[in-house]
Amino acid sequence: MSIKRLFSYNIIPYVIFLLSVILWDLTLVAVPYFEYLSGKYEIISSIIFINFHLLCHQMPERSYFIFGNQMPVCVRCTGIYFGFLIGTIIYPFIRGLKTREIPHRWILILALLPLGIDGFTQLIGLRESTNDLRIITGMFFGMLTAFFIMPAFLQIYDELYIFIKKQQKTVKKSIK
Repeated sequence: MSIKRLFSYNIIPYVIFLLSVILWDLTLVAVPYFEYLSGKYEIISSIIFINFHLLCHQMPERSYFIFGNQMPVCVRCTGIYFGFLIGTIIYPFIRGLKTREIPHRWILILALLPLGIDGFTQLIGLRESTNDLRIITGMFFGMLTAFFIMPAFLQIYDELYIFIKKQQKTVKKSIK
C-alpha cells in the first residue's frame, strides 16, 4: 500500500469522526444562540434543549449561560464534550492514525476517578462542588475518553471498509 493511499485511508475516518464531534459541540452553543435569536429559531432551540435532557440534569445553577441563555447541558457535561473534542484533535499527534489498539481500561478508570470523587462527595453532602472543578474533571475525562472511542471507531471503519471491498469484488465477478 502506498504512503499516499495509507494516509488517505486513515485520514478519512478521522475527519468523519472529528467533524461529527465538532458538530455535536456546536449544537451545545447553537441552542442558547437560537434562543437568543428567538422567533422560529426558538422552536429549534427548545426541541434540542429538551432532547439533551435525556443526557443531563440541566440544573441552571450548574450550567453555563451564553447569549443570556442556558446551555443544554451542565458544566460537567460541557467539559466532557469539549474535552472529548480536544482529545479527538490531539489523538493523531499522540497515538497516530494507524494504531487500532485500545488503551488499558485502568486508564479510563483513572480518568473517571476525579470526576467520580467530585460528584460523589457532593452527592453525600461532604462538600459543595464548584463549576470550575466540574469543568476541569469533565474535560479530563472527556479528553481521555477520546483515546478509547477513536481506535474503536477506526476498527469499525476497517471492518466496514473490508466488507465493502469484498462486496465490490463479488459484484464485479457476477458482472463478468
